[in-house]
Amino acid sequence: MLNKFDNDDRKEEQLEVIAENLHRSVEKNSKGAIIIGSFAHSKGYAIRQGTDIDAMVFCNLEEIKEILQTSIYEDYEPVSLDLATKYFLQGITNLMSTRHDANGSLVTVHYMTPQTFVQKFANGITPNILHSFRKVPKEYIYRFKNFAGDSIAVPVENEAIEGGYRTPMETSKIVGGHYYSGSPHNKLMSAPTILFDKEGFIQPAIDKLRIDLAKRLLYEHGKYINQTELSVVNTLIRQEKIKPDILQDLYEREKETFEGVIN
Repeated sequence: MLNKFDNDDRKEEQLEVIAENLHRSVEKNSKGAIIIGSFAHSKGYAIRQGTDIDAMVFCNLEEIKEILQTSIYEDYEPVSLDLATKYFLQGITNLMSTRHDANGSLVTVHYMTPQTFVQKFANGITPNILHSFRKVPKEYIYRFKNFAGDSIAVPVENEAIEGGYRTPMETSKIVGGHYYSGSPHNKLMSAPTILFDKEGFIQPAIDKLRIDLAKRLLYEHGKYINQTELSVVNTLIRQEKIKPDILQDLYEREKETFEGVIN
């Protein structure tokens, strides 16, 4: 697995490989795809040892059946692909994942419908919960951060169902009247790379999330905000690992959003 890229050219080369794999196996049966996580935004495009490159693919239920019948993806621990597909198609879960090798880099592909992406994953107004299926319970503690950068830790509560567990992932939380960003919002606010978008819904959803969070910040703290103390950027879990130019762009976009909301 490639763990670090020395420059933008190396990253672009690997993006082309990933995009080619995704195009070949999912594009005919999907609406869009993005790269999220550390590969999209980290300094040196580092991927932590033992982790992988994350992609998201948006498709409806009929399309996911076609993808899984014709794709190169293989079942992997701790997910049973047959059961994961069954629960996804039945609506018991709204997120499922497969994993494959893309010319030396391990890529995990997360599937959801465009409706789930827009209405739940990228919803900055109402906290939502996504559910996936696992054969074994997920032992993990999620961190959530507010606009001041304060964090809370929330352990995963797996629900036992036939054949395994239904595992939740919260997009955000409201605690004591304050917004706390979860993993989904972090992924969308940290410069994801859009590989393709046939219906033009991905960037507008990300832009709306940015505006909704700016509105939430203004609602909580008023319009006279010191960005060094209170910021949407402060909600990012691994802010220190994000490239400086991406962080600066996030701050500038946030400032523009504030001005647009206030005016």
